[in-house]
Amino acid sequence: MWVRERGVGESLNYSIGDGIITVTAIKEGECFDNGIKPFLKLPAIFAESLFKSISDYNSRNGIKTPDENLLQGKLLATEEHLKDMREFSKKLLDASLKI
Repeated sequence: MWVRERGVGESLNYSIGDGIITVTAIKEGECFDNGIKPFLKLPAIFAESLFKSISDYNSRNGIKTPDENLLQGKLLATEEHLKDMREFSKKLLDASLKI
């Protein structure tokens, strides 16, 4: 887990599990549900640079977020649907013209 300072007395906790980054707001001195305090605290500008570097590395190496996988799946499904509709409409047109 990493913590990015959000403002005075408040931070954002970033934790990674199953390839998903979750963000939780915490107040200064708070512990997480399991009683663990953050081991690393980064100023916002460094945290943003770090997360951008991680994101860029993942993109270059073919590691996709769940949202990117979902969008890619929807695009492929739409392309297949359009292909099927073109074939169906051609058959329907051919049948109506008795070709």
